[in-house]
Amino acid sequence: MTQTTAAVPAAAPAPFDPIGTESSPGPAWSAAFLGVVGLIVAMFMPWGAVLSVLAVVLGFVARRGFPETRGARLTAIITGFVGIIVAVVWVAVVLLAASMVPGDNF
Repeated sequence: MTQTTAAVPAAAPAPFDPIGTESSPGPAWSAAFLGVVGLIVAMFMPWGAVLSVLAVVLGFVARRGFPETRGARLTAIITGFVGIIVAVVWVAVVLLAASMVPGDNF
């Protein structure tokens, strides 16, 4: 009896992925930048809240990314929430001041 062994084919190489599904540290650093800028803008204009909301959202989205960007993510989330609070307080102070002016304001 002759025993024959079949040759096992080599494993096929992994397909090329031109889009790059691997995560990158970009969202964490973008979120940190938006958080800091949003906080600064919120001190002077309430529109900084928009940037702060984007920073918080990107900060939470980036949590699935690289573990070494933890500092950038925390910066984004903290400055984003502080920026939102500053913008809300800013609007409340302006509305309160406007309501104290005598006359027909609204």
